[in-house]
Parts: sequence; C-alpha cells; structure tokens
Amino acid sequence: MILRLDHDQLIIDDADDLRRLHAVIDGGSVPAVLPDGVRADPDGSHLWVDVEALAARLRAAGSDVGEGFASMVEFARSHGYASEDGSALRVHVEADA
Repeated sequence: MILRLDHDQLIIDDADDLRRLHAVIDGGSVPAVLPDGVRADPDGSHLWVDVEALAARLRAAGSDVGEGFASMVEFARSHGYASEDGSALRVHVEADA
C-alpha cells in the first residue's frame, strides 16, 4: 500500500497490497498541512498514520478492511513500527520529485 500525500490530500494507491506500506510525498518535502489522521515525525523521514483513520479511508474507497489489514497492522506493531499505544503506524516517506 502506498500513501501518497499531495498537499493536504491523502491518496491510497495499491490498497490491496498489504505486504508493504510506505508514503510518497509529491514535491519531496512534508507539507505544513497534513490530512486528518496523519502527523509528521520530527525525523522528517517518517509519518505517523492513525490506524482507524486509515481503515476508514480504505472502507470509504471500497477496500476490504479485514484479516489482511489486521495482519499488516499487527506486523507493524510487532516490529516496532507503531506508536506506544498502537493507535498509529510509523510509515517511511519516499520523496517523489
């Protein structure tokens, strides 16, 4: 799954590919205004994405938010890619020139 940030919009590409998760930012730098459920990590190379907000966006787009999504979230949590309370995932950012 690729989370594409275009200004203050979050676009989900490859929503059915739950074996990978990263973000691409059009223009290369984290925008000052981020979509609801997304916040910047101070390191500048990651975003924090709220799990429930991501699930809601997927459901709204007609994607299945079932076992596969839960497994992806659990994998991220078990490998340290989640907030302390588990409510947000730490997502690596790749610049898109």
